[in-house]
Amino acid sequence: MCSGAEVDIVLEAADGRVVGVEVKSHQTAKPEWFRWLARMRDSLGDKFVAGITLYAGNAVLPFGDRLLALPISAIWEQ
Repeated sequence: MCSGAEVDIVLEAADGRVVGVEVKSHQTAKPEWFRWLARMRDSLGDKFVAGITLYAGNAVLPFGDRLLALPISAIWEQ
C-alpha cells in the first residue's frame, strides 16, 4: 500500500474484498483516524468494502466514502 501505513485489523474475503478496522479508546471520533483507511480505500478501489473505526463514543458517524466511526458497543448490539 504505502510505506509507514498501518491499520489495526484487515479482513479479507476469499474473493479479495477488504474491510479495514481501527480501534480507538477515545470518546470523540477524529478525522485523522481515517487517514490510512482512506489510503487503503483509494489504493484498493472497488475491492475496499468499508473502513471502520471502533471508538468509545455513542454515535455512528460517517467520515467519507465507505468510512464510518462505530461505537465499540455496536459489536454486542443486534
